[in-house]
Amino acid sequence: MRKIGAGLRVKGWGKFFHDLFLVITFPIRKPLILIPILMIGYLAPTFMGAKPTEVHLWYFNKIKSKISGVSSALSLPQVDFISDVNNIKKTVSSLTELVATAEKVDKDTTVEIIKTPENNLSQSEIRRKIFEKAKQAPDTVDVLKTLQRQQKVAEYAKNAENNNATETKTEKKLPLNYVLTQENIQGHAQVKNANEIIVNGVRYFLHGIYVNPNTGKGLQAKALLEKVIAENIIKCKIIADTYQNVGTIDCQVNGENINRLLVEQGYSKNVDLQ
Repeated sequence: MRKIGAGLRVKGWGKFFHDLFLVITFPIRKPLILIPILMIGYLAPTFMGAKPTEVHLWYFNKIKSKISGVSSALSLPQVDFISDVNNIKKTVSSLTELVATAEKVDKDTTVEIIKTPENNLSQSEIRRKIFEKAKQAPDTVDVLKTLQRQQKVAEYAKNAENNNATETKTEKKLPLNYVLTQENIQGHAQVKNANEIIVNGVRYFLHGIYVNPNTGKGLQAKALLEKVIAENIIKCKIIADTYQNVGTIDCQVNGENINRLLVEQGYSKNVDLQ
């Protein structure tokens, strides 16, 4: 219940429509309150880093991302039906050729026996002739075994190709940014693994070598480095940087090059040692 004017009260639907009218006409009745509220709401993205001149772009990108998310959720997964249909056609064609070959062999065998000059052969002798002729026919072909052998051959070829590609890739030099002026560093070192050491608190890669640190050979290489370095002062030169800005270094301990030592001991391949 609400008072309107002096002593006038509105109930029920009249009260509802009256309140609705007040809400709808609020912008007209209170423009000095509504306009600041709208401006604050519109410029809210500026508190999240958006520039005032780019607020409309911020709202546009938000709406676009929501629409694209709904579209991707409703889109159906694509299936490569064409390749499946082609494989089925090839299999059916192979089976059809085998059946036709078997029928032709059976028909030719029967006709050849019937055309023999011995026209007075009994049914048992004809069957015996057919059986003997069938033993001379070529063996039947197991389609499934043939397909399995073809798949194995394809897998072997693919594995061989991948191995060749891996070997070729290993032989290539690592993607490094070689420094123009080699910086000298020295100090006590800590062995992190067969390929990495920490000198004066900075992590470096040993230049020109690589061994998988998780294998037995990698663990043996780490143990060798720990034994050689121990508490000695290590002297290194920064040769290059990786694309992640990690330096690769060539190091000596008591006059012995530990990079070349790993290669000579058979723990690492010579990746890029000069």
